[in-house]
Amino acid sequence: MAEGGAADLDIQRSDIATLLKTSLRKGDTWYLVDSRWFKQWKKYVGFDSWDKYQMGDQNVYPGPIDNSGLLKDGNAQSLKEHLIDELDYILLPTEGWNKLVSWYTLMEGQEPIARKVVEQGMFVKHCKVEVYLTELKLCENGNMNNVVTRRFSKADTIDTIEKEIRKIFNIPDEKETRLWNKYMSNTFEPLNKPDSTIQDAGLYQGQVLVIEQKNEDGTWPRGPATPNWKRGETDRLPHAPNRDPPGTPTRGRCSAATRATPAPGAEAKEPSPAPGPSLLQWSLGCGRGRERQRGRRGGGVEKQMGASPVCPGRELNPGLLHARPMLYH
Repeated sequence: MAEGGAADLDIQRSDIATLLKTSLRKGDTWYLVDSRWFKQWKKYVGFDSWDKYQMGDQNVYPGPIDNSGLLKDGNAQSLKEHLIDELDYILLPTEGWNKLVSWYTLMEGQEPIARKVVEQGMFVKHCKVEVYLTELKLCENGNMNNVVTRRFSKADTIDTIEKEIRKIFNIPDEKETRLWNKYMSNTFEPLNKPDSTIQDAGLYQGQVLVIEQKNEDGTWPRGPATPNWKRGETDRLPHAPNRDPPGTPTRGRCSAATRATPAPGAEAKEPSPAPGPSLLQWSLGCGRGRERQRGRRGGGVEKQMGASPVCPGRELNPGLLHARPMLYH
């Protein structure tokens, strides 16, 4: 603990000032320091050039690091809500935190508030210290009413969570287990990628995770690891059947009915009449007719090309049919 010489204070000031400029890197650990304590330390070491008149004064000695102002009452690791960087707390890299603790120690009964650097952004990635952790609810498959709450970083892996659950429920290391993500009362999804992070797995605040232990006979209580998918996830199933009602005409493809060959001796059926004009065809024909009407009102002369089959009373340029042959298929 440095209470004395100005040289010691100069070293403190220089070291911390340098470490505060450290760039954020994904996966690194940073520590929160209460701004009130840090401001007192700055006065004591003369950190700011305009505030050195109390440098080394024992009346402003900061004492042990005290983060109680950041914590909820009675909870050593639960932060108050809506804390603001540099207003309520200061972030220090691991080396800077270790130096402060070696010089001033940490208030008795408190634990370091360590946070991971995570990568955020869908298109443009940037690093950020994850001050507020993700709260997960953990339970066993055999007793889901016994729920234990723990907080994890988005950078923590599924393997890290499973080890913590094993520790909470005293599950032996040799016991084979599976981890499930519980969405609703009876909707589960297996978490079978140990190296995947909380962020990668899409786990959210208050998510329920269930650990399942293998039976002695080698079976699993929940059966095979086939999840019960949520509503609206038919696109993730192996096959989505065609839901068109019987007799619905197909466009742009050959249906089973048109491919079928009549059996010998069976009466050949007349082909179905061509479907009527679609809305797109009708609008194109009417639009062309409106252009001609405007041309006549403006005194223009246009050759008659015949009545439009898709818009009675209008005219349609037959070249349009050649330019867009798929309109009538």
